[in-house]
Amino acid sequence: MPEVLSPFVYWAQTESNLTLKVDLKDVKNPDVHLENKKLQFGAQGYGARGLNKYAFTLDFHSAIDPEESHYKVYDRNVDFTLKKKESGWWPRITGMPQKPAWLKIDFDRWKSEEDVEDDDESRDIMEDYPNMYNKLEKEELGYKRESIEGTYEAVGGPMKFCQLMQFLEVMHPMFGYTKGGFVVPLLQVLGRSIILFCMIDAEPRMHTKPVIFYLFLIWSIVELVRKNGTKLSLENRIEDQDLHTYQKTAASKFTAKNTAQHIIMKFLNTSVPLSDRREYNTNWTLAAWL
Repeated sequence: MPEVLSPFVYWAQTESNLTLKVDLKDVKNPDVHLENKKLQFGAQGYGARGLNKYAFTLDFHSAIDPEESHYKVYDRNVDFTLKKKESGWWPRITGMPQKPAWLKIDFDRWKSEEDVEDDDESRDIMEDYPNMYNKLEKEELGYKRESIEGTYEAVGGPMKFCQLMQFLEVMHPMFGYTKGGFVVPLLQVLGRSIILFCMIDAEPRMHTKPVIFYLFLIWSIVELVRKNGTKLSLENRIEDQDLHTYQKTAASKFTAKNTAQHIIMKFLNTSVPLSDRREYNTNWTLAAWL
């Protein structure tokens, strides 16, 4: 009686299905009998012993649904997808604790109950790495709307320092460093200081209000416009002073040249003979202009 060869069979399961992969190549018209708790398979193909007739019988641990189960023949293997009658995880595929040597685990498809629980558990990167995610989002997208609440904590100190420095605008006209009165700058600086130090800094509940963000933004924009206007006005004043100085210098040089020419002409009229005056006059005039 010829020896019955068994192919390698790889199995895996999910909570509702059982999968089998029969390692046989070039299988044609396999003989398959599927019952509630048994699978019989026989076919000719290329297996571990080359081209031969291979067969196996597998008794399942629990019942399956033959009508909902199916198989498909491929060039390199035969795949079975078997539907469990009752959903659940089987401790083993066979009814007996000892499994055949040709039956192996399909690690490519293998899943356990713990793996499914891990897959079902939703992971949120914002909860797992909150600091890293917020830093990355800030670098890529800039500050978000939620950052408005932390405005005072982030820039409150620099804003208070800048506000104290604005008292120099009151002191400069008082000491004569700049022109103009000190009353208007004093009212402006005092008003902002009362708002910043007495109404905001002294009340911690105001630190997280959105109005702080908009107030600091408006103050900053006003100062940018005002300082740039002052800078342009100062540059225009310097240009006017430079132009006036240049005109005075040019007029002085022109007056000096006229005076020198007048002295030379007077000298020629009194000291040079009449026949040579025209030549001397021309030469000295050119020398005076040069």
